[in-house]
Amino acid sequence: MNSSSFLNANDVKDFMGSEGFVWFYGVVEDRKDPLFLGRVKARCIGFHTDDKTLIPTEDLPWADIIQPVTSAAISGIGTTPTGLVEGTHVFGFFRDGHEAQEPVILGTTGGIPENISNPDRGFNDSRTIAERKNSPYPPLAIDRFNNGKPARVIEHSQAFEPTTYEFVGETPLKGGKIWFGTDQANVSHPYPENFDDDHPSAKIQASVYKRPETAGPDVEPEKANNTPLLSSQIFSRNPEENRMIFDGNGIPIMSLPSTTLLGLNRTKLKESLDRPKSSAHPQAQITLKAHRIAGVLNATQQNLHKGIQMAGHDGKYGGEWSTPPNGFNPEYPYNHVTYTESGHLIELDDTPGGERVRLLHRTQSFLEFLPDGSRIDNIVGKSYFLADADVHSHIYGDEIKHVSGAMNHVYNSRSAGPNNIFFAGDGDVNTSVKKGNYNIILKDGEMNIVAKNFRIIGTKKNESEFQIQKMIAEVGDSGKPLKQVAEEMGFDTGDFEVVSSSLGLSSTGSSKSTVGQDMEVSVLGSSTEHVDSIWGGGMKKTCRYRAVTIESQNPLRGTGGVILRSGLELIHASQLTVDGSGLEFETKLGDVTVDATVGKIELTAGTNFSLETNTEIDLKNKKGNIKIDTTGNITLKGMGSDVHTLLKKLSMALQNMTHPTPAGPSGVATNMSEIMQFDAEIDKVFQP
Repeated sequence: MNSSSFLNANDVKDFMGSEGFVWFYGVVEDRKDPLFLGRVKARCIGFHTDDKTLIPTEDLPWADIIQPVTSAAISGIGTTPTGLVEGTHVFGFFRDGHEAQEPVILGTTGGIPENISNPDRGFNDSRTIAERKNSPYPPLAIDRFNNGKPARVIEHSQAFEPTTYEFVGETPLKGGKIWFGTDQANVSHPYPENFDDDHPSAKIQASVYKRPETAGPDVEPEKANNTPLLSSQIFSRNPEENRMIFDGNGIPIMSLPSTTLLGLNRTKLKESLDRPKSSAHPQAQITLKAHRIAGVLNATQQNLHKGIQMAGHDGKYGGEWSTPPNGFNPEYPYNHVTYTESGHLIELDDTPGGERVRLLHRTQSFLEFLPDGSRIDNIVGKSYFLADADVHSHIYGDEIKHVSGAMNHVYNSRSAGPNNIFFAGDGDVNTSVKKGNYNIILKDGEMNIVAKNFRIIGTKKNESEFQIQKMIAEVGDSGKPLKQVAEEMGFDTGDFEVVSSSLGLSSTGSSKSTVGQDMEVSVLGSSTEHVDSIWGGGMKKTCRYRAVTIESQNPLRGTGGVILRSGLELIHASQLTVDGSGLEFETKLGDVTVDATVGKIELTAGTNFSLETNTEIDLKNKKGNIKIDTTGNITLKGMGSDVHTLLKKLSMALQNMTHPTPAGPSGVATNMSEIMQFDAEIDKVFQP
């Protein structure tokens, strides 16, 4: 055989695929690929020793990752092959055959760990405690609130960090307090000889108990006679161990390390003679119990989002609503789960009758589709929705919202056209404000309300107000009547002006007007005021400090002047008329009384003064009187006498009058007949 044939024969023998398939089973110890290709370093069973002093992790070759046909794996197209973590059990083959220097990984396999990983030995998670501390891991707990604040994520702490936290949110841990410290059971590491001061033998724990009334950050919980709020009390800082549940003695009874969750195909299902084989999905059950975020999610949802109030039509709440009941009931092997190191969870559940899709963030924020197609979006922090163009939404059912905080909406900030809100149904549209003001502010423009009827109803008697400030108010259509009905109404304005073709004010009760300064009423036509009260006090107008002036600027009789009348409209018992021709007073049924108790009465006439009556006339004071009776007799009396008596005395004196003569007293007067006639006339004129 020549050299060429020898080389060709050996090339064929060493060429990948020309010989037997050299496969391996190994454990990932390093995934920090400097080329960012998803490569890992795996320690292969049978090919490598577990003694790291002989073969350190850094001396292991980088293994390529075979990706599925759903990933193009070229030019950045495809799925990132970064699912493996330290401690993952992998299966693959050597591309260079027995040389075993070019490993290729085909897949992973899962299992249930029986011991905590020892980073000092091979075929284990190679990370130290310090490295694990800075690696992704799920949070210890989530505290969620009903006051509008984002959820509080409680991460793991260290024993030497004096950290405590009191749960006040609506979670199963409400009222509890968490302490970080070392495991009181002092469970030793399986390999204590490899630990030193930097590797304490006791695991780090987080215990949650009801908070003692006096408990500082450095006070340990009193576990005696104190029921814990968590069924598992010990949580390690390490990523693998913090997915484990321990019993009361600190022995792991359930594990959910990231290295075994996705495979988990060797978990045996319990069965007994009297019970059929269980169909519960073991992977989902472990996820529910050991994944603490998912384990308390349903209980937290029920505490936070139940009995949500709906709006009513009368300013009150109109019923309640809640999220649909959780349909979590997966069966093996129908639930397909993806779980990441920091606690993110994706479920594609094909369980018959319980088909769900859930995308869960480590903080309990999640998106879920229920078996009936309903969708639940739950955000434990703030939610943002952004769109660069239009958003269209079409809902055949009702839209129900309950916002416990304030509402702040800004629309049409670009001023890009009209805004429209249209209620196309026959139902009412109700806006209620339980407490506070309701303000509508138009910076520039008009506000038009078109309605068959428009009402403003005050809710507090004698306190409700309707104000129009600094505006000209035009009410009604000039071609249509306007009617305003109210139990009570009050106006409190600056300037107030009412302009109308006709104005009618009607009050079935009392009416009162108060004017702080001057009041002026101008009437272009006639003015009529009626008081039709039978039992009331009639009409009264009082001016306290100034004169009352009733003035007619037209003096013509019959068309002007001032007329005061008393009596029925057609038959006036009394009337006082003041016009350009003078003053005329007339009474038909009653008396006329002029009484000046303190002052005096003066009557002045430029020409004639006439006083005429069908009855007697009597003018008197305390010293005397002048009287004309119905027969025409006049009585004039002074302090001691009257005119009739005086005239009669005068007549008698004239009749008896004589004068001395040489012959003695004279005789009867020669005009005695005239004197006697004068005496008779006195009796006719004056009262005897």
